[in-house]
Amino acid sequence: MKRPNIVLMVASSVDGRIAIRPNITMWEEMNDHRTQTAGGSEIWKEVEDSITHAYKPQGDILGSNSLVKEGEPLRILPSFEGDSKYLYDDFLPDEAINRKNHKSWLIVVDGKGRLRSGYQGDESTGRYMVHLVSHGVQPEYLYFLQQNNIPYLISGEERIDLKLAMEKLKNKLGIDNLVTTAGGKLSGALLREGLIDEVNIVFKPLLYGGFKTPCLFDSPELKDNEEPSKLQLIKSTTYKNGHVWLRYKVASK
Repeated sequence: MKRPNIVLMVASSVDGRIAIRPNITMWEEMNDHRTQTAGGSEIWKEVEDSITHAYKPQGDILGSNSLVKEGEPLRILPSFEGDSKYLYDDFLPDEAINRKNHKSWLIVVDGKGRLRSGYQGDESTGRYMVHLVSHGVQPEYLYFLQQNNIPYLISGEERIDLKLAMEKLKNKLGIDNLVTTAGGKLSGALLREGLIDEVNIVFKPLLYGGFKTPCLFDSPELKDNEEPSKLQLIKSTTYKNGHVWLRYKVASK
């Protein structure tokens, strides 16, 4: 299967929690003073720079839960009238794909059509949106994306077929390398599908605890005939302020 190389970068408490409480967006997590640690931002910048230098990633892939809270009221979209068949083809308008200032993609896995801001991207950074959706989303949502000139790729029936979606990112957008700073659900799904190639975890000198607090990999339990994902240590770095950066290659199955 031809697909992008995917590198996970994530910060975690020592007990494996990636957020301080359940159902929190990435911005709320970053702005909560309780998650801040001395020197943490500088270490994260070091990790980002190292991965950027090594792979020159062409985008970042996130789950919709990183941007929209579960249970949050969604913007009501106008009903779509007419034949919706054409909406369920990949939508890659030339004027959106070939922007002169384009530098990278922000790819959102949004199988339920929850991200309804109409946000196209950031002209100042040249990073633009691509939505990954399934055939199970409502036509109103796809029409909304088209009206806002937001590209999308369709894979899977009720749930997104992540393997097919990654193939499309490679074949249709020419993406060779991606980073993901996703939450535990998307990271867990990518891991189970064998789509993560490298894992970078920065452990902060904090303990969060919590029964429902998001963890590094939230995924279905291993079946009796399934093996854990095996890792090969690339590098470990310990910092005087208590942080530890672990870098692993995911062994091929």
